[in-house]
Amino acid sequence: MMQKSDVLQNLLQLGTNLVLRKPEKVAAIKFVCNLYGKTDCYSLNALRCEKTSRKSVPAKKLSPTDDSFYLHLRMCIYQQQIW
Repeated sequence: MMQKSDVLQNLLQLGTNLVLRKPEKVAAIKFVCNLYGKTDCYSLNALRCEKTSRKSVPAKKLSPTDDSFYLHLRMCIYQQQIW
């Protein structure tokens, strides 16, 4: 991740505000895509489709959907503000 620090620079602002802005959301999605081994991914839904189209992949190894990830990210930001 240190090699991709320029792409993930917007993650620094994540959680400083309750409002989740688009650059932070895009950086978070890129971060998760990198965790799944895909560097040129801009959508977790596309990553899911790619993983399932190649072979049968257990559901626990699939990436989250864009919507579920967005809600989880908002919940984490909200919890951080409470703490």
